[in-house]
Amino acid sequence: MYTSFKTIKNPAIRLKSIGWWRPWYQLTDGQLIYGKMYYDGFFRTRSICETDTDTWVFERAGVFSRSIKISNQGEVIGQLKMGMFCKASLLMNDGFEAEFSRDSVWKRGFSWNTMRFGEIVKMKQGVWGRCIDITLDPNTSKIDLVPLLCFLGAHFMFLKQRQAAAASV
Repeated sequence: MYTSFKTIKNPAIRLKSIGWWRPWYQLTDGQLIYGKMYYDGFFRTRSICETDTDTWVFERAGVFSRSIKISNQGEVIGQLKMGMFCKASLLMNDGFEAEFSRDSVWKRGFSWNTMRFGEIVKMKQGVWGRCIDITLDPNTSKIDLVPLLCFLGAHFMFLKQRQAAAASV
């Protein structure tokens, strides 16, 4: 159904929105589809992401919690702790750590950074928020967690966008 992420040739991919009222998102390079992300529930707080080999579920650890549990087949495999000012830190059960942060206060760009590999993924949201342009580091695009980072970063960006919209009401 989906193309394996390890076969990706183009470092520039896009998470594209499909639909208006209950949109779902497709991870694509324009020709091949690498995965899908959609929201479940009335308040759309639970995100389900599918690739050719994995299905991840992102949901808050609690009602007032600032962390997101990452599950695969019902087992919690990691946690994203949301910090202040659009920063978050990821800690997986296998020891993988990464930090998600905004590139600049004035820009819509975010990036995933690790101590071991440096900058792995750059993400930039479109003007209307309907798509996210993703640029992968060609040296690290074969890491197993890169699709997870793409979906988790997009989920975090959408959460921040919803929080800003709720605060302006």
